[in-house]
Amino acid sequence: MNKPTVAAVMALAGLLMTGISQSSAPPSQAQENNAEIAQMFKEDQADRTGDFSSTNWHEVAERDEKRRTRALELVKDGSLKTGTDFFHAAMIFQHAEEPDGYKMAHELSVIAISLGHPTAKWLAAASWDRFLLSIEHKQRFGTQFWIKDKKASLQPVDEKITDSMRKLMNCPTLEQAKQRVIQMQKEIDGGGNSIVNN
Repeated sequence: MNKPTVAAVMALAGLLMTGISQSSAPPSQAQENNAEIAQMFKEDQADRTGDFSSTNWHEVAERDEKRRTRALELVKDGSLKTGTDFFHAAMIFQHAEEPDGYKMAHELSVIAISLGHPTAKWLAAASWDRFLLSIEHKQRFGTQFWIKDKKASLQPVDEKITDSMRKLMNCPTLEQAKQRVIQMQKEIDGGGNSIVNN
């Protein structure tokens, strides 16, 4: 499977389950959020919203790469200050196509958590799951799904992580994740355009 296809199918169920939105910033912050990374995040999400039947995933992959390059520059020059800034950058790296990108997404998420961002816990778990899968390990929090040949599935899960631990990271329980697969399959069978986009 080519990289854009992988990016396409490994992509919004987690966002749908946790209700992530662009307005999920902490209620009060001492510093202003970085406008450039916020715009990049908005564009990243726009590429993963709506009807995907005509989406050119090769073009999306190219835009993703440009966003990651610029996001890394902003990280390196110290332009990111707030939890929201780091969350936005983490989500951009979550849509990488290799383990190093997922590691960066995880690390940026952890920083966002330390700065009080309310949704970054889920992204820390999701980026860790994606990293583990990318190195052929089982995921642990159960955030990653797959669609192949019109069949939805939950990627293999190491069940050492408990549902109470999942809840602490703002993740659905394992049973809820399994129910999500059933919902996704119904959408696919009904002619819907379900896509995993987290």
